[in-house]
Amino acid sequence: MDEELLPKQNADLIAALHFADAWYGRKGSLYTADNARSVQLRRSLVDPLAPFALCALVLLSFVETPRWCYNFENRGDRCSNSEEYPTFDMAWLDHTSALVLECVLMLPFWFDWFLTLWPCFRNVAKRGCRSMKISWKATFLSLVLLASLVDLLVASNMPPGAVRMSPYIRILMVFVYVGGVREELAGILGHVDKFVVLALLAMLFIVAFGFFGTVIFENSHPSGRRYFPDLGESLWQLQILLTTNNWPDLSMAAYNDNRWYFIYFFLYLVVGLFILLNVLTALVFNVYIDDNSSRKSERRQHKLQSMERAFETLAAQNESLPPNHVVDSPIKDGSQGEKHDAEEALEDATKRRRGEAYVSKDQFFTLMRNLNRFLVIPYVPPPIHGIVFAILDDNGSNVLERGEFYMIMPIMKVRISKEAESAFEYWTPGLWRRTELLRRVVLDPNFENVVDLILAVNAIVVVVELWPYLEGDTDETANTSKTWEIVVDIFFSIVFTCETTLKIFAMGLRRYWRDFWNKFDLLITCLCVTSIAIIFDPNDFNDPRLLRYIVLVRPLRLLRFLSRFKSVRQLSEILVAVFGYTRGPFLLLSIVTLAFVAFGVDIYGGLINLDPARDEYAALLDTAYGTATYGPDKEYDREHFGYYTINLNDYAGGVVLLFSCLVGNNWDTFVDAFVAVTSKNARLFFIVYWIIGTLLVFNVVISSVVDRFTTEFSRVKTVDESPAGGGSLEARGGSVRGIEIRLDNAATVTGTSTGVQGSYVISFDDLDDDDDAVLWGADGVPMYNARTVYGSLVQASSYPPGNYGATAEERFHVQKGGSTL
Repeated sequence: MDEELLPKQNADLIAALHFADAWYGRKGSLYTADNARSVQLRRSLVDPLAPFALCALVLLSFVETPRWCYNFENRGDRCSNSEEYPTFDMAWLDHTSALVLECVLMLPFWFDWFLTLWPCFRNVAKRGCRSMKISWKATFLSLVLLASLVDLLVASNMPPGAVRMSPYIRILMVFVYVGGVREELAGILGHVDKFVVLALLAMLFIVAFGFFGTVIFENSHPSGRRYFPDLGESLWQLQILLTTNNWPDLSMAAYNDNRWYFIYFFLYLVVGLFILLNVLTALVFNVYIDDNSSRKSERRQHKLQSMERAFETLAAQNESLPPNHVVDSPIKDGSQGEKHDAEEALEDATKRRRGEAYVSKDQFFTLMRNLNRFLVIPYVPPPIHGIVFAILDDNGSNVLERGEFYMIMPIMKVRISKEAESAFEYWTPGLWRRTELLRRVVLDPNFENVVDLILAVNAIVVVVELWPYLEGDTDETANTSKTWEIVVDIFFSIVFTCETTLKIFAMGLRRYWRDFWNKFDLLITCLCVTSIAIIFDPNDFNDPRLLRYIVLVRPLRLLRFLSRFKSVRQLSEILVAVFGYTRGPFLLLSIVTLAFVAFGVDIYGGLINLDPARDEYAALLDTAYGTATYGPDKEYDREHFGYYTINLNDYAGGVVLLFSCLVGNNWDTFVDAFVAVTSKNARLFFIVYWIIGTLLVFNVVISSVVDRFTTEFSRVKTVDESPAGGGSLEARGGSVRGIEIRLDNAATVTGTSTGVQGSYVISFDDLDDDDDAVLWGADGVPMYNARTVYGSLVQASSYPPGNYGATAEERFHVQKGGSTL
């Protein structure tokens, strides 16, 4: 293809890019002939690869040899000796191998960087880079990737133990490429002033009580000598008390001396623990709710703005316009100053009345083909394009007017597929007809009852098999498996494999996979079959524990029986929605933790050890961290001795350590260990993580869980209270989520020919809040009313109005959380 695209090709591609911006609700950019092709390559190649490359880069930090291993004396012996230097034994890559792999994983991001700057390089002879609008994200991306390139070049010429910036660069790249993490962080930083005020108030509160405690419990007092010897130690002990980890030990010496000293600790806990920390939780929750609402509103506005740009870009290519068009106000993007030449040209070409601009059918098909190149947008098969266009063309004019064009996105969120119960029906119709009786038996509710009965029998057999372990008598059976146990395990595995195969055959993979519990059953069955195959396949692996694990896994299928209860079914549906919704906050917490782990491994790596030749070992023996004993017999040996394996010697151990600090129990014991091998300054590392990780980010996670739970609970309750579990759209609050409808004859939809034949199924299972809402234009006109188009589609389906698949005779039913009602 020539370097300069034809104008029509430019318009089609630019419209697709605007639509991609609308799909994700991100702020649109100005696309021109100069940068459209590079942006398309970024959307088609880099965006799908970026998540996998980012995950690999983060995991690389776990498997590369820590820096401290190269700096210790006799490093080969010490770094590989996990007995004296406890690690996860995951240092699989040496310095050179890690550098090579890092270079390979960075290639997609460097290519993205090149594509970002390429339009600037092309125009440098004409107008220079100043004419290009470079966003802050592109600028930050350039700085981060430039730093990564410099870091790799320097590291390749430095000894292996040199300090590197790569662990921190990888974390910064997550913020650049993962929008959910970036949004959550921006939400916290946007209200940092409120958190600072509350933090200062809490600090004054702790300092005041620390001052009084140091004076009241002077060194002559038993409590003062241990917990309040000076102001610094008093503040540290009071900070631990906010986590209740040293209660009541902190107060016992003073309390035994004089019962009235309890008032001091009582006031501190009531004000600090019961009031201040809960005020912080409430503040984080309110900030999260407000920020989340603002983000939704902003995202919807960005969607509308990008859809307007996509429509105007395509409509400007149509020469046959109604003769009475008039000048309309141009599109606004909120930017200040003089507009770009290309944007002015676009505005001049699209100054017409809203109702008179249109997008032709050919333009729509070209748009869909371009969108299919973006792998991060759901692929729509070409035969479905005609159905989508017919659904959108509500008035049968064979073109898409502005209001109809805006509905492309909500229609693409529904799943349209050709009706087919099973692939066997398509490929082997003769076998399909001959097995009609078998399929009826499998789909009969009594078949599920028989399966549940077998599951109950299996659970009883499992209890019998594992009874020696439940009694604690494992001497004779720990390393052997009885013949009857193996036979029974194989029998149940075969039965459940046959059950899964029959269901897939009778229901079809698509319908089978829609049910959450079917996915769960298939996973358990595959695990059992795979494990048995490993055991009986001739190889060197011979571990009877694997067979016991199979036995433990199979009874989990009994959880399916609980799905028969409405409350359990509703709760499972809510939990699935909550887990999907809270990915951003959980990712933010994970990235914040990894940032602290990276810094901790750099500073404290190798200092926690059991090497008698080093001073740290002797220092740790004087702490609760080094002398803790645990296990059934409290044995004082290497196996049940100390918390040495919870450390910052590598990334995996660091994650375990900070997770333990996040949980809270014994976290001060871990801190004392690092104080013993360094200084009291080590406390600052853990205090900062407690403030940022626990008090801020973890509360954001809790806020997101509570917010989504209340939203989903209200939605499920509304749908459940409607007639027949589905009822009319009005009874469902206008929501179509969970409905599946059928078009008996897809040749013509809403009066428009589709070019396809046969019956098609439309599922509304994968909708989110934005897809079930109304977006309002600047003039108060509902430009994007998803409920209207969904409702019209449901009314035009093969179901009787107001009762969408509620009868048992219907072939497809109203779906709630994957369970047929």
